Amino acid sequence: MNKYLKDEIMKIEEKPDGVTVQIESEDDEWIEWIKKEFNKFADNGKLSAENFEKSLALNKSFFATRFFALFDADENGNVDIVELIEGLHLLKNGTPTQKLMFLFNVFDTDGSGSICKVDLKTVLQSCTEESSLYLCDEDVDELTTVLFEEADIENSGQILFDDFQTALEKHPGLINNLTFSVTQWCNIPKKRRLLRFSRYWSMVYIRRNTSKIVLVIVYIAISIALSAYAALKNIDSNGFLITAKICGKNLNFNCTLVLVLMLRQAINLVRSTTIGRRLPLDKHVLFHKYVVIMIVIYTSVHTIGQVGNAYVVSNLSTELSVGNILFTDAANYGLLDGSAYITGWIAAFLLILIVIFSLPCIRSKIYEVTHLEISRPRTFDFKPGDYLYLQIPDISPYEFHPFTISSAPEMKDVLWLHIRKRGNWTNALYKYISKYDPDVGSRKSFSWLQMIKSLTGRTRSNLPDSVKGSVEPAKNQRQRRGGLPDIDECFLDGPFGSPSREALNTDHSILIAAGIGVTPMASILQSIVHTLRERKQKCPKCSHCYYNNTKETFQKLKKVDFIWVNRDQRCFEWFTHVLKELETEQALLSSKVDNLVDLHLFMTSAVKKSNMEGVGLQLALDLVHRRESKDFFTGLEARTQPGRPDWDKLLSEIVSKRKGKKKVFFCGPKPMSENVKQVCEKYLIPFAKENF
Repeated sequence: MNKYLKDEIMKIEEKPDGVTVQIESEDDEWIEWIKKEFNKFADNGKLSAENFEKSLALNKSFFATRFFALFDADENGNVDIVELIEGLHLLKNGTPTQKLMFLFNVFDTDGSGSICKVDLKTVLQSCTEESSLYLCDEDVDELTTVLFEEADIENSGQILFDDFQTALEKHPGLINNLTFSVTQWCNIPKKRRLLRFSRYWSMVYIRRNTSKIVLVIVYIAISIALSAYAALKNIDSNGFLITAKICGKNLNFNCTLVLVLMLRQAINLVRSTTIGRRLPLDKHVLFHKYVVIMIVIYTSVHTIGQVGNAYVVSNLSTELSVGNILFTDAANYGLLDGSAYITGWIAAFLLILIVIFSLPCIRSKIYEVTHLEISRPRTFDFKPGDYLYLQIPDISPYEFHPFTISSAPEMKDVLWLHIRKRGNWTNALYKYISKYDPDVGSRKSFSWLQMIKSLTGRTRSNLPDSVKGSVEPAKNQRQRRGGLPDIDECFLDGPFGSPSREALNTDHSILIAAGIGVTPMASILQSIVHTLRERKQKCPKCSHCYYNNTKETFQKLKKVDFIWVNRDQRCFEWFTHVLKELETEQALLSSKVDNLVDLHLFMTSAVKKSNMEGVGLQLALDLVHRRESKDFFTGLEARTQPGRPDWDKLLSEIVSKRKGKKKVFFCGPKPMSENVKQVCEKYLIPFAKENF
């Protein structure tokens, strides 16, 4: 490290407490920042190996141990501020060769100046642990062999630095973009202004959400009108009562509206009309939630107003106390013999219960999923992306719960439901059906249940829009579970439309799913697979199957980009078979025709190739994919990318495909939807989100 940096470090070290040093350069500011971060973990001006590992927030200790050994220049078992800044300065401002040498030294675990196969296997095992991947020893050995053979150019049984550099230079931009976990200390965090709501005032947002904005304005206007009417009607009353009356009038309106917004059959009918296409019907669940929030607010203020009014009345009366007014019928207030206050408390208590039980306080792991296969009744017609309400009396005799249909409409004999274990009902379903699968208890991190059912397809008389059916487990499952009772019947209510209905009628559909949010997209993709199969042609001479193009197959659809983001590799197992079928069908396309569907798969637990903790593993996976033309984890031709998508980069690449009008169909968590929606607004792409 140069003398200037050492002098600046000494200035900071000698600075008295409470004295602020004026920052004169970028390096000065950076060193000041490092000093503050260092002191968060240091003990007596030194970082022990344990504290160093904590500061990096690494999952396992291998990389932290290697970093610590390389930063501890004097090998005294501690890292001081000078050694830390020397190492960080190299990683921050060093040349690509210097950074590569640091990486080589990390891989060279015994300090011999070369990397042997044992060293490389240790690194890859640590990479899999950092990425929370599940690989057996045979898989790690295979990846180690592939990567070692690629780097060991001279077949000498060891990798020297020149060999290492040559191997990485085959990947353009990798060395220059290589980052290290320790460089979280290298960048001073920029002060970000709160611009969360600024996009709501942009012209792009207003144009894209005109109908929603108009409805909000109408709602506000109605609320103001009702408030004015209630205030004028009770103008001679005290302020508490006027406030209570205003909130009460708005409560009447909102309690009606909250029900109207969930009339799914009516919404389903309106959706297909001209007016329905102009209304934000896809937002009806979102509006329902907002109205509930307003009900809670109005109820709270209404209650305060009534309590205040009781206090005022009690001061004016010698016979009534506040307690008598609020908790008895002594005030004789209300249409039914003074029951207003009593029924009001009951209603408020019920509202509190509804709010409490609506909160998703306990969330289960995303990969605990039940796969139900239900024989499809002949009268049950639906479109890709639709959902239904399911009731299983053996689980609960009264509860209906919504689930997206993950099978295609072309699958005439079966309905698929993939149900994530999340709340009380889904937990009960998971536990109930786990009785049919005795192996489920041994799966600690990933559970996959499948139940084969058969429905008779009879209509339930007291529920005209539902389908009733008896349920019987598959024979082999019944034998395994012994004397457990059968699931006698289940009821289906629906189907109901969703934004994804438009996917097959859009020029270029961009399907984005996170985790189990893939279910509506799976229905769409399976529909595409079945449609392609129906249009498949067969040569009468050689029996070769083919089709030249997809223009005649789909009336409007020209292109589909499917983006699926999952936490780990096992989540892909839910629908890997569907994606494999899709790739198989697309392989029959003429070489002159582009694929109809492009797959983009991302695994968020995996460390990116540009990060030192993941570079070895990702290079090995790239080599396997190049050699075998299939992904190591999924077996698909599409390579599973590590980390989270760069939405701006990904959507800009998709926009460059000129395939007509585009629209994004999203199903996943709210934080991700906000990020995707902002990028869609940037590229003027319509955005539709599944709301439940």
